[in-house]
Amino acid sequence: MDTQALVTTLTAATQTLDDLTGVRLPQRAYLILQRAIRNMLLPPGEMVLEDDVAQALGMSRTPIHEALIRLQSEDLVAIIPRHGFQVVPLLVDVLRDIYEIAEGIEGIAVALAAERATPGDMAELEKLQAQAETALAANDLIAWAEIDDLFHRTLLRSAKNQRLSRLADQYAAHLYRARLYTIRLRANLTLSISEHTAVLAAIRAGNPHQAQALHQAHRHRTRGEILGVIEALNPNMHFRVDYGQCSAGHPAVPNLIRRKQ
Repeated sequence: MDTQALVTTLTAATQTLDDLTGVRLPQRAYLILQRAIRNMLLPPGEMVLEDDVAQALGMSRTPIHEALIRLQSEDLVAIIPRHGFQVVPLLVDVLRDIYEIAEGIEGIAVALAAERATPGDMAELEKLQAQAETALAANDLIAWAEIDDLFHRTLLRSAKNQRLSRLADQYAAHLYRARLYTIRLRANLTLSISEHTAVLAAIRAGNPHQAQALHQAHRHRTRGEILGVIEALNPNMHFRVDYGQCSAGHPAVPNLIRRKQ
């Protein structure tokens, strides 16, 4: 990606964020780069020079590098010494691990929401549900993806457990990338709407066990659907990223080590 294209990409990512005035430079760089990766503006596998990011954001390399270290700890990029970074590809095995974690975290959150959600929480969830239906009816899949993400985040907030929400936030960008990557190839997005409706009914009825079971079944189904699409598109992508080794003939590129099936 050339410098001008990178400027356009990172500007587009910045415009989707809240006002960053007063935000420290490393945090600002992290938020912009993470949003660009999350929204597939920097697509999986993209190679980017650190100097180009610094120039595009009008910063020195120090805050950029701090942001990249944080993004690498989240498995979103692989830093390439003296070159820059690569956006980590969508890896089936990594995503399967993350979906399993998300099912557990969100299942707990939904059970808590059945006990703790306020009328205001329920009104917000029902509003989002209506917006999701409208977006799908209009075939506005990008809008649906944003609303669906916000619906899940609102469910987490309704649990009134900040640590649980922070834990889920660690994996949110991975889940959103996978959703965008597969969104036009999934068979029946309207099924998510009906499953959300059932979850909301269980929360409204104050039934934590039913709410948890329904939500985890929803997450389990969508996990299988999304990973099935990714695997069909990339049947050989069963790897883990090894940052400590380099591929033969490509000394700057981190290895993708094939996992045993």
